[in-house]
Amino acid sequence: MISCPVCRSDAVLLGATEPDGEVDEDGSLLPGLTFVGAAFECDACGLQLNDYDELVIAGVDPVIDRSSELDRWYAQMYEDWAYEEWRERESRACQNNAPEAA
Repeated sequence: MISCPVCRSDAVLLGATEPDGEVDEDGSLLPGLTFVGAAFECDACGLQLNDYDELVIAGVDPVIDRSSELDRWYAQMYEDWAYEEWRERESRACQNNAPEAA
């Protein structure tokens, strides 16, 4: 949740979170996590911003550093991936064990 630039109510910034990183002075990679907003919605006043440029013009910072959440984000991504892998294995097993049609 972020604050609406018009009415100051809580609003929603929609977008995507992606891993990224920086290289420090020693040449080591410092992993990071960045959210980039693509749209904005405020239910209180009805303000809608539909792209990155509109967010910037309205004074909404579309880039949020989420690096402090990196471990949790990767854990969730792995959990989602592991679940999808399990579903695919189960589906293949069911297909392989299905009785043949006469």
